[in-house]
Amino acid sequence: MTPRDVFLAIAAAAAWGFSFVVIRLGLGELPPLLFAALRFTLVAPWALLLPPPDVRARLVVITGLSLGVAQFGLLFVAIDIGMPAGIASVVLQAQVPMTILFARLTLAERPTAAAVAGCAVSTAGLAMIGIDRATSTGIVRFALVIGAGAGWAVCNIAIRAAQPQRPLSLIVWSSLVSPVPLILLALLFEGPTAIGLALGRLTAGAIAAVLYVSLIATIGAFGVWSALLRRHPAHVVAPFALLVPVVGLLGTWAMLGEQPPGLELGGSALVLAGVGIASDLRGRVARAPATPGRSTI
Repeated sequence: MTPRDVFLAIAAAAAWGFSFVVIRLGLGELPPLLFAALRFTLVAPWALLLPPPDVRARLVVITGLSLGVAQFGLLFVAIDIGMPAGIASVVLQAQVPMTILFARLTLAERPTAAAVAGCAVSTAGLAMIGIDRATSTGIVRFALVIGAGAGWAVCNIAIRAAQPQRPLSLIVWSSLVSPVPLILLALLFEGPTAIGLALGRLTAGAIAAVLYVSLIATIGAFGVWSALLRRHPAHVVAPFALLVPVVGLLGTWAMLGEQPPGLELGGSALVLAGVGIASDLRGRVARAPATPGRSTI
């Protein structure tokens, strides 16, 4: 990876990490499935400004269902029913080994020894951070976040398989798929009364939360992420997502008062070390050729 691609990967992970603070705040005012539906409803109109993605329609549908419905629908519900937002950001990173496994099974991508070793180190860090806290939150909440991680992994593989020349178009057009099933699920599980009350009393905070998760965390961060997956193997890009729980833990600590103990901070250090090992950052940056003026997205 070039230094610029490394920076973009870190920036996308930071945007996602901080989004856990925003999600927790937004769920104080919006039901979870409605919140997720609004996120992608706000993204969908951007399709008018972008050409259709140059990929098969079924990959657009898979991306929309795995990203919008599976990842964020399950994640929002888990946090709403009591999963601490910072710990959710950790458990969600089960997507990294799942992405590497799915890439091996479906795309025949063979992970490097560095990727395997780095994921092992980061997994140890995630275990330090998450096992005690995850078990204390209950199996249902934990399982929902694991399911969300699986949705993210499927999305990664769909994007990698699609190889879109216009990756932002894929993210935006796939968002056309997400709102309808999310709204139907919201009507089924949250009810029209709760939805009507939430929409009728929208506050500035709720609007700001929806704007952040739709424009910054979805269009911005996922646009960058999909471009990186087009240019690099999944096992090179996916480990950067392990930065998300570090930002998520620190953000929820600073802004929501979710104070991680020393064991979790030590685990975060292992996560960072694992990212460096898995991505072979020093070696890749040192070997990367200069490409002045090259577009990155």
